[in-house]
Amino acid sequence: MSDGVLHDEVDPGQARVAARLFAGRRVLQGAHLRPHSTTGVFAAFRAGRLAGDSDVFGALPAGCDLIAAVARAQLH
Repeated sequence: MSDGVLHDEVDPGQARVAARLFAGRRVLQGAHLRPHSTTGVFAAFRAGRLAGDSDVFGALPAGCDLIAAVARAQLH
Protein backbone atom coordinates (compact mmCIF):
# COMPACT_ATOMS: atom_id res chain seq x y z
CA MET A 1 0.00 0.00 0.00
CA SER A 2 1.40 3.40 -0.97
CA ASP A 3 1.26 6.31 1.44
CA GLY A 4 2.51 8.79 -1.16
CA VAL A 5 6.00 8.94 0.33
CA LEU A 6 8.98 7.74 -1.65
CA HIS A 7 10.90 5.13 0.28
CA ASP A 8 13.45 4.19 -2.37
CA GLU A 9 16.90 5.69 -2.47
CA VAL A 10 17.36 8.48 -4.98
CA ASP A 11 19.80 7.78 -7.80
CA PRO A 12 22.30 10.69 -7.76
CA GLY A 13 22.57 10.63 -11.56
CA GLN A 14 18.83 10.89 -12.01
CA ALA A 15 18.67 13.65 -9.38
CA ARG A 16 21.30 15.68 -11.27
CA VAL A 17 19.42 15.28 -14.55
CA ALA A 18 16.14 16.30 -12.90
CA ALA A 19 17.78 19.34 -11.28
CA ARG A 20 19.30 20.44 -14.61
CA LEU A 21 15.96 20.07 -16.40
CA PHE A 22 14.17 21.97 -13.65
CA ALA A 23 16.72 24.81 -13.71
CA GLY A 24 16.73 24.93 -17.49
CA ARG A 25 12.97 25.28 -17.61
CA ARG A 26 13.05 28.20 -15.16
CA VAL A 27 15.70 29.95 -17.26
CA LEU A 28 13.66 29.35 -20.42
CA GLN A 29 10.52 30.72 -18.75
CA GLY A 30 12.44 33.79 -17.67
CA ALA A 31 13.91 34.30 -21.13
CA HIS A 32 10.42 34.23 -22.66
CA LEU A 33 8.87 36.38 -19.95
CA ARG A 34 11.45 39.19 -19.85
CA PRO A 35 10.83 40.81 -23.25
CA HIS A 36 7.04 40.56 -22.86
CA SER A 37 6.51 41.78 -19.30
CA THR A 38 6.99 44.77 -17.08
CA THR A 39 9.98 45.18 -14.81
CA GLY A 40 7.80 44.48 -11.77
CA VAL A 41 6.36 41.26 -13.16
CA PHE A 42 9.80 40.00 -14.13
CA ALA A 43 11.18 40.95 -10.71
CA ALA A 44 8.40 38.91 -9.07
CA PHE A 45 9.24 35.94 -11.32
CA ARG A 46 12.92 36.18 -10.36
CA ALA A 47 12.07 36.48 -6.66
CA GLY A 48 9.61 33.58 -6.67
CA ARG A 49 11.34 31.20 -9.05
CA LEU A 50 15.03 31.97 -9.22
CA ALA A 51 16.15 33.71 -6.02
CA GLY A 52 15.96 30.69 -3.74
CA ASP A 53 15.42 32.79 -0.60
CA SER A 54 12.46 30.65 0.43
CA ASP A 55 12.01 26.94 0.91
CA VAL A 56 8.60 27.27 -0.76
CA PHE A 57 8.88 27.28 -4.56
CA GLY A 58 7.06 30.26 -6.03
CA ALA A 59 6.56 32.10 -2.74
CA LEU A 60 6.84 35.83 -3.31
CA PRO A 61 8.57 38.11 -0.84
CA ALA A 62 6.97 41.28 0.47
CA GLY A 63 7.19 44.18 -1.93
CA CYS A 64 6.39 42.33 -5.16
CA ASP A 65 3.94 44.14 -7.41
CA LEU A 66 1.13 41.58 -7.21
CA ILE A 67 -1.41 43.88 -8.84
CA ALA A 68 0.77 44.13 -11.95
CA ALA A 69 1.32 40.37 -12.00
CA VAL A 70 -2.40 39.61 -11.73
CA ALA A 71 -3.24 42.25 -14.36
CA ARG A 72 -0.74 40.67 -16.75
CA ALA A 73 -2.25 37.22 -16.22
CA GLN A 74 -5.82 38.33 -16.96
CA LEU A 75 -7.29 37.74 -20.39
CA HIS A 76 -7.99 40.88 -22.34
